[in-house]
Amino acid sequence: MFSKKPHFELHFKQEQYVLYEEQNGKYYRLQWKEIATCGAIKRIHYNTKTWKHYLIIDIDNDNLYKFKENNLPQPNFILKNKDKIGGHLFYVLDKGIYHKNTFYVNKWQILQDSFTKICGGDTQNKGYVGKFINSNHFEYIELNPYAYDIDFLFSKLNYMPQNNQIYTPKKQNLYKTTPLTIKAPKKVFKTLDLIQVGERNNYLFEKIRKYAYIQVLTNTSIVFKKQVLEYGTSLNNSLLVSLNKSELEATIRSICKYCLKNKESIEKYNHKNRGVMNLDYEQELKEKQRLGAIYTSEVKNKKTLFKLKLSILEMKNRDLKINISTLSKWSKIHRHTIRKYREKLPF
Repeated sequence: MFSKKPHFELHFKQEQYVLYEEQNGKYYRLQWKEIATCGAIKRIHYNTKTWKHYLIIDIDNDNLYKFKENNLPQPNFILKNKDKIGGHLFYVLDKGIYHKNTFYVNKWQILQDSFTKICGGDTQNKGYVGKFINSNHFEYIELNPYAYDIDFLFSKLNYMPQNNQIYTPKKQNLYKTTPLTIKAPKKVFKTLDLIQVGERNNYLFEKIRKYAYIQVLTNTSIVFKKQVLEYGTSLNNSLLVSLNKSELEATIRSICKYCLKNKESIEKYNHKNRGVMNLDYEQELKEKQRLGAIYTSEVKNKKTLFKLKLSILEMKNRDLKINISTLSKWSKIHRHTIRKYREKLPF
């Protein structure tokens, strides 16, 4: 379960890391030995393409201890922001994972994505770059002094409750010959139909916006705002990691304000012709796709029939023998296709 050595002595060797210096919102790679004083450095490259020593969970909210709610092992340490909410959780592995050992590389990737999802972390952070442990910008919080065994952490994935459910990732083929791609770990959560943390704002905005466009035309402003708020709240609560209440309400207020201000434009937009097919705005996407496929097929059939009739006229003007084989060579259309239009052709 734990290593005999403290995690800091086990892996934090200065010569093995690359620092990231932040200047005007940009990051610059600098070797450790080139830095005299490191207090101003904010980021450091902990894991590399060759070796993995850490699980790094990036938390962008004020709930840094959500791992307790889900019975996760406590991190080795936390680097908390001093000036704003959030921070990084660090799980130190007792043995480094070499990139050619695909079995444990895949385990590390599944753990990184699973722990990030359950702790409410930012999925855009892939577990390589984290906050610098000696930086003046962050507070260091020690929780567990000894490093973890990766198999012990992996075994905990079967015992984490989420919304009164047991969180169990799909079984992965850990002996794949190549490391998992970015898309592969998402299969772990496919059965739960989850919205990732980085996608919540866009997902909620699009759903609530389309709902509001319809409701604003049939209700008074007070009833409209109430319905949109109820719909947005229920939609947000259905997510595994819900959006902050203040952020959700700000999004809903913005949508309601726009809809009430542009009610006439929305009404015209809902009733105008949508392209050459004049599709209804409220139709489901699958129905629109089905009608679009039918329309495309009809256009294609008309073009094919026109080309065949034109080819027959050209062949008649040249006194050529007309049958399926000769027509196929002249029009460059397959004989099976010509047989479908045989009854509509003038020969």
